[in-house]
Amino acid sequence: MLQPVHKTSHFRFRRFSRQKWAAYSSMHRQVTIGRVAAYISDLQLHKNGRPVDESNREYCRKDNGGNSGDGIGRHEESPLSLCRPVQAHIDTTCDEAHRYADITILFIRNSRPNLYLRRLLFFILTNITMKSALSKFPFAMMLLGTIAGKAQQPPDTGHQLPSVEIRSERVHRAANKVDSATIAASPSESLDNLLERMPAVEVRNRSGQQGDISLRGGSSDQAMLLLNGINMNDAHTGHYTLDLPVDARCLQRMELLDDSPLAHFGLSAFSGIIALYTRIADTTAPPLTLSLHAGSHGEAGAALNLRQRRGGWYLLEHAAYSRSDGYIHNTDHRQADLFLQAYRPGRHDDSWNLQGGFQLKDYGANAFYSLSYPDQYESVRMAFASASYRREWAWGRWEWNISNRTHTDRFELFRDGHSVAPDWYSGHNYHLSNTLATNHTLAIFHRHATTTLGIDLRDEAVLSSQLGDSLEHPVRIVYESGGKTFDFGKNRLNVNSFIQHHIHRHRWELCGGGALNLNTMFQTSWGADLRGSYHLNDHLHLHASAGRYLRMPTFTDLYYHNAVQVGNDRLQPEKAWIATLSADWHDGPWHVSLTLLRRNGRDIIDWIRQPDESLWHCANLTHVNLNGLEMSASYRPGGSLREVRLDYTWYHIDKSAGDYVSKYALDHLRHKLSLGAVQQLGRSTVSGWASVQKRNGSYTDKNGDLAEYTPVVLVDLKWEYPWRKLRLSLSLLNLLNRRHYDIGGIEQPGLQLRGGITYSL
Repeated sequence: MLQPVHKTSHFRFRRFSRQKWAAYSSMHRQVTIGRVAAYISDLQLHKNGRPVDESNREYCRKDNGGNSGDGIGRHEESPLSLCRPVQAHIDTTCDEAHRYADITILFIRNSRPNLYLRRLLFFILTNITMKSALSKFPFAMMLLGTIAGKAQQPPDTGHQLPSVEIRSERVHRAANKVDSATIAASPSESLDNLLERMPAVEVRNRSGQQGDISLRGGSSDQAMLLLNGINMNDAHTGHYTLDLPVDARCLQRMELLDDSPLAHFGLSAFSGIIALYTRIADTTAPPLTLSLHAGSHGEAGAALNLRQRRGGWYLLEHAAYSRSDGYIHNTDHRQADLFLQAYRPGRHDDSWNLQGGFQLKDYGANAFYSLSYPDQYESVRMAFASASYRREWAWGRWEWNISNRTHTDRFELFRDGHSVAPDWYSGHNYHLSNTLATNHTLAIFHRHATTTLGIDLRDEAVLSSQLGDSLEHPVRIVYESGGKTFDFGKNRLNVNSFIQHHIHRHRWELCGGGALNLNTMFQTSWGADLRGSYHLNDHLHLHASAGRYLRMPTFTDLYYHNAVQVGNDRLQPEKAWIATLSADWHDGPWHVSLTLLRRNGRDIIDWIRQPDESLWHCANLTHVNLNGLEMSASYRPGGSLREVRLDYTWYHIDKSAGDYVSKYALDHLRHKLSLGAVQQLGRSTVSGWASVQKRNGSYTDKNGDLAEYTPVVLVDLKWEYPWRKLRLSLSLLNLLNRRHYDIGGIEQPGLQLRGGITYSL
């Protein structure tokens, strides 16, 4: 009798035409099978999307005892699922089958379209270069699954196939991915800490409560952030992009998309896209978790996560609260999060995804926007809601979503109760921004191609005490006392229409598209992109892309003014030609990737000033070109050593901006070398992350002197120990207690100690 194989493996199968009766034929795009774990099942992948039965939950767990979230399949942002385990005969030894066989999975469609019971047919096709090995496989081995809903009698002898994670991909390439195992091992649950695990991403922190995403050397306004496929960017300013009511406890994975397909995200993903996906249908996750933590500087917090299924709906509820006294003067904070999500996989190739959330944050903003004012303060509120619908037929696919994001902000240059405002200070700034967006795409399937048409509409508005044009009738601020009003406001409509054609033949894929952008504040703009990939073999994949992109100025860029900053209402959209060339190599537990990047930017928006000035001006820089190199290597052997990862990024900017001091666009992270590892020690798990960073540029310190950014070494450690239904953890952040600055002059925390306990039901 053959023994089960407990070894992680990566493999791929390609699309099949409708004539070959593949269930994925109607999708006409590449489907990648992730990793083999415990069992594989008869799949209701696209029709029903049913979860693993409670009695079979253990079959989806990883063999190494890690986080079992990888056992859930996903169809883009919509979760799919696995069903019951199957067993089947293999006519050769397990070792030879595992070593030599390329596994191809065909999902066979029943000849009756209204009958949703499917059969799973597996072909293990031998693709061995050694003729001696080929002689051992005289024919393709075939495994037949059971009809969904019916019990299967196990054979007398057989090889148990593990469960797999299946993810369908569009043409864009996920340059980097942080999965559930890496998320669980992160020393901190905050989004900014998690995003730092991606080699091309830097989060420029201000006291841990406000972070600017810098993606591939870009500014915070140039990166797009998606939550379950919904654009969460704020037209007010990129400083608030990370104001989201989610953290590590409710995330399944994070992906960095190194190019931005026009046919799905429009033109505004200037430097790239970061996509977050929640654990909505992860039946291997505990239904209930309650977490408590406490740490240095009076830090304390609690979080509750609840997962359940009601009827055909998967429900996720997340609530969290945290507070801190601050690590230096005026860096205290309090924060409350609430996030709700409901997902329903339909029975007629359709699905619904609903989500909404609210966040409250009050925090001391010591020198956030000027080192001359240490008593700044911000109070922000964010609320959002979205609905997504997807329907697929044999001839095409229709996707639709609608979302609304509202953000309010009260900024105090002199914090009430902490400092006395001078006579020239006219009062606090109040802002309310709202973005209402909808997106419609229609994909038409051909034999070896897919044509996608679509339109994306975004209505962006702001009411403010200083942003926009003067209002004829001021609007009362209903959530503030004292009869305060919004005296300024602005509204703009952005319409982006696009077309894309994707051709796939054998190992080749080629995709090209164009977009036309109309904005009520700016001239009509256009964009185009071309992307291609080639699978040299089952281990090495090549990818190239080139395109023209642009970004609209934010309301802050256009209108903001105070004692130290002056906006510019004559700004023009940023424009850039971006090209990438990359290679990915997979072989068992190894994954290595290399990316070369070139960006020719024109009219790049930045806040600049002369070295002897204190006033920042917003302006279009004539030429800002970037060259980049990104390398990443990971090794996951299984067993006690969970993962070892090494990343390196290098970016160089050629500028034509005179002798100006840059606030964002030119003081990018030049070198970043990161090393991470996760090790099992008995029942305990120890994870560590170290990075060496060197920033380009200089800044003016509190004394008015010009200072250069110095290299810094940062080390984070985390220890976890499971005990019954509890999990104990201890984290050390900035273990070496290094003084460092993400933004000139704003000191970051030193050594921080944090302990936590999590109860799972």
